[in-house]
Amino acid sequence: MNLRDEQISAGDVEGLYLSELSPGDVLVIGTVNSTYSLVYLGASAALLAKHSPRFVEPTSVNVLGSTWGGTALMMGFLGVSMRMEFERSEDGRIVVTSPIQSLQRSFSKAPKRRLDRDTHGSS
Repeated sequence: MNLRDEQISAGDVEGLYLSELSPGDVLVIGTVNSTYSLVYLGASAALLAKHSPRFVEPTSVNVLGSTWGGTALMMGFLGVSMRMEFERSEDGRIVVTSPIQSLQRSFSKAPKRRLDRDTHGSS
């Protein structure tokens, strides 16, 4: 499979783009070997915690995207059956997970700003 084939087949993959998230949204990402909680901070920045006794504290990461396991990376996309790829902020180490099996999203509870036309000079 070449890069073009991977791009075409990725359109059929269940998943989401980081651009669909709001700061504060939480993803629970189940992979073949682990479960992660990701708190989205904005852009590609996130706090990531692995549900494991060895990796309990949230770690600052830059989520790069996901891959089928080769060198082609779907930037900013997390896809089921694909491997999540992220860079640890503390040391720049690139980590590639086992294939994602599930994505669960919880929306931020932050209040949304709304525009109230009556407060902008109407008499």
